[in-house]
Amino acid sequence: MEGDNKLLPNLSQNLLEILNDEEYYDVTIEVGNDPYVKVFRAHIVILHYRSSYLRRILSTNKKKNDEALTHIKLSNISPEIFQIILRYIYGGKLFLNNYDNSDIIKVLVAASELGLQELVDYLQSFLINNKASWIEKNFNFVYQTGLENDSFSELQEYCINLISKEPDKIFKSSNFSSIPEKLLVSIIQNDSLQMNEIQIWEHVLKWGLAQNPELPSEVTKFSKDDFNTLKNTLQQCIPFIRFYNLTSKEFVDKVFPYREILPEELCADLLKTFLNLLDPDSKPSNKSRPRMTKEIKSITVESKIITSHHAELILKWVNRLEITDKLTSSYEFKLLFRASRDGHSQDKFHEICDFKSRTVTIVKVKDSNEILGGYNPAEWRSDNEYGTTKDSFMFSFINGRIENYILSRVMNEIHATYNNYFCGPTFGENDFCIWPGFMGNVCRKVSYEKPIRETTDDFDVEECENNNIALKFYNLTINNNNNNNNNNIDNIDNIGDEKEHLINYHNDINFDQKNLIKDDENELRNINIIIGKYLLSFFYYKDIILNKKKFINNVKEIVITKNLTFKINKNSDNNKNDIIKQVNNTFEDYLKSAENGNTQAQNNLGNCYQYGIGTDKDEKQAFTWYLKAAQSGYTQAQYDLAICYKNGLGTEKDEKQAFEWYLKAAENGDARAQNDLAICYQNGIGTDKDVSKAFEWYSKSAEYGNAQAQRNLGNHYHYGIGTDKDEKKTFEWYSKSAKNGNELAQDYLAYCYLNGIGTDKDKKQAFELYLKAAKSGNARAQNDLAICYQNGIGIDKDAKQALAWHLKAAESGYTQAQYDLAICYKNGSGIEKDEKKAFEWYLKAAENGDARAQNDLAICYQNGSGTDKDEIKALEWYLESSENENAEAKSNLATCFYYGIGIEKNEKLAFKLFLESVENGNESAQNWLGYLYLKGIGTDKNERKAFECYSISANQGNAIGQYSLGYLYQYGIGTEGNIKDASKWYEMALNNGYEEAKITLDNISLISRF
Repeated sequence: MEGDNKLLPNLSQNLLEILNDEEYYDVTIEVGNDPYVKVFRAHIVILHYRSSYLRRILSTNKKKNDEALTHIKLSNISPEIFQIILRYIYGGKLFLNNYDNSDIIKVLVAASELGLQELVDYLQSFLINNKASWIEKNFNFVYQTGLENDSFSELQEYCINLISKEPDKIFKSSNFSSIPEKLLVSIIQNDSLQMNEIQIWEHVLKWGLAQNPELPSEVTKFSKDDFNTLKNTLQQCIPFIRFYNLTSKEFVDKVFPYREILPEELCADLLKTFLNLLDPDSKPSNKSRPRMTKEIKSITVESKIITSHHAELILKWVNRLEITDKLTSSYEFKLLFRASRDGHSQDKFHEICDFKSRTVTIVKVKDSNEILGGYNPAEWRSDNEYGTTKDSFMFSFINGRIENYILSRVMNEIHATYNNYFCGPTFGENDFCIWPGFMGNVCRKVSYEKPIRETTDDFDVEECENNNIALKFYNLTINNNNNNNNNNIDNIDNIGDEKEHLINYHNDINFDQKNLIKDDENELRNINIIIGKYLLSFFYYKDIILNKKKFINNVKEIVITKNLTFKINKNSDNNKNDIIKQVNNTFEDYLKSAENGNTQAQNNLGNCYQYGIGTDKDEKQAFTWYLKAAQSGYTQAQYDLAICYKNGLGTEKDEKQAFEWYLKAAENGDARAQNDLAICYQNGIGTDKDVSKAFEWYSKSAEYGNAQAQRNLGNHYHYGIGTDKDEKKTFEWYSKSAKNGNELAQDYLAYCYLNGIGTDKDKKQAFELYLKAAKSGNARAQNDLAICYQNGIGIDKDAKQALAWHLKAAESGYTQAQYDLAICYKNGSGIEKDEKKAFEWYLKAAENGDARAQNDLAICYQNGSGTDKDEIKALEWYLESSENENAEAKSNLATCFYYGIGIEKNEKLAFKLFLESVENGNESAQNWLGYLYLKGIGTDKNERKAFECYSISANQGNAIGQYSLGYLYQYGIGTEGNIKDASKWYEMALNNGYEEAKITLDNISLISRF
């Protein structure tokens, strides 16, 4: 064998010479995007056997045209990288030490895309064994690359192990705040992460706050909206923070101030748990789950066929573990498809499960306890191609017993699965096939190690399920207060009689719940949680409370933020009645303070009534208290009162009164009121329109740092509203607003960079700003970002990314994006053409008032594109679009009246609409108008006007207009006859694709000979 290996270099060299041969190639491969495109020559037979991806592409092209030279395109790979891979495909040669490390990563990504798993595995090993220091320096980039592709499992595992041992490499890196959410989640869910839980929490908070720079720097200044913003940002991270690993002091100092961003039940349970710990440095040992654990938390499986024990064994097979090994993560079997629910058919299976990966198919054989199944890490599809993977396997449980299993792993990787629309889930070459359209359900051995049944007989399916395997978020739920958790509370001293009374009541609920009627249990448990919050604050902040009355009021507000309406068993203790009275008295004290003239209390009481905090919601009472505080000169109340008048909250809507109170609050220095007052002046709300005063108040508010006012001020400088146009100041104020977190300003600032408004043109900077605003959820920016990807503005063209961002913006309700998305589906940009989808998005945009969408929707109805043909609806939408001054729609509506489509013919109305369409700038309508003047249809015949219309159309480059103008010159209609001018316009029409002009020119040439 050793002697044979000596021949391999010669073989490799010969194959490379074949690659360089310029005569016998039979396929060309166009690689890259303009302007960096290169065409490679290659040989189908070699590509077919070396790359599963290219095999599929080549077989598809072969079916289309067996005679022509095969040509394929690979736009996602650069020519330089493909040349490296092509030499590997032919000669098996790679000189990796000659390449930059970043190029090796590019080769790795391209190899995965081309289905070269052998090369993928080799490159991963090479990087890990030879480029460890480079990986560490570029960890974020390498780890993110690994996460984006399931075939990079070796690289993923290496990075996870690295960060587990040295988490500071990423947490303390300068670009930590810019890492993607997916990367952060993958890190913090790691059991082996060697970092204190409080440090993990602080880093996650730091990341979340960095994504929202507009949030206040101090949590004490957070509004409800601020907490909601941070909560939405961290919603994927929170489930992986192990709060029960914290000490009591860490929880109170670091987590409690941010309690509003936690799920309500989790927050309540944390409060109860840490309330019972008197030692600030102690942890709730019964609930903590330290890092470095190697045991699984739980497996969730929703199945009628298998148990969690079956699922655990399957997961070990997925992870290639021994039966005695422990799983190190929690998993969930997410049910995608169930035959008894969704239908026993292959088309239902593909409808639901196509494009889903990491799935386990489980089958219950009819009239037996036999369980069959298979695992497919790749996506199911319906393309009649084999799926390639080395990690798939089949299994069976004889009589359903976990110990009587058969495991059969794939041998022929290129035939791991079969994606045939006419079959259900199929592993191998019918090694395990469900619902084939041409035979019974079967199991046999072809592409896998062994058969999973002891018989090759057909079988019937009683039940079939398909599940997606996913890492599980930890379910942190509240437990009932049935345990004796109050021992430590008994030892609290010197807090005061009022607090002791609360403690006694807390204990009573813990011990006495067995005596409660069922209806009261949940409500009383909630009361206990509220009191727990109150006590927790007293325990840790008692020194501050004694010195700061304002903090006491804040703690009391925690209590009164819950509506304490509940039923109590008539046999309940007097203490429970006392505590209800106690809480009511607290609210009454708050009310009394307001009635005694405390303006801040009056305004806060208005907030309570407006939002139903501690009392029933009552907008009239809210208005009353706002009014009292506002009349006493309290600025915040003046602003809140203006909002009431503006929106009709607790009073009649009154824009004049709203304006007056905005003015008072604005003059007292409230930046929000100044901005809203400027809006009133700009739009004439409650006062005369005065753009100069609007500009003045926007300026004041902007100087105070109000981001919305800064953006509005930028608009005024941009359009010259109330001041002279000033592009530099436009850019300056958009910049300030964007820096303060205003997403729309980020979009406007990007527009400035794109068009050089007040700054140098910088398409890359424009793209980055669009990207930032888009990631923050701004729909307009998302659509603008899509346009960047579509047209290659500041980034390489990427139709798929363009489609994805159009979709995000469209799903957010942004009308422009809905229209643009419809165009993508119509033209097949970034996705296969789909007339039905195009119609659906045209409809959404049309219903939102987009005139272009209304016109295009009408065209769909008229032609039956993506929907049933309906000329009446076409007419209705043409009419709607025309009323919105869409010139093309007016022309189309005119055509309907001319031909009698969906309505009786009306030539006069058709002429009128064509005329309006022309006046609105529609070029194609000029030809129609010229024709109607020429023939005297719907108007008096006027050849001179016909000539003028065709002249305008021709000079605008319209081929029909050019041909028609040539006709008028040839026969002297509406002008003097001139065969030379006629020929000139005929030639222009021909050059613009109007073939009929060639016949006319040939006739003119023939006549001229005589």
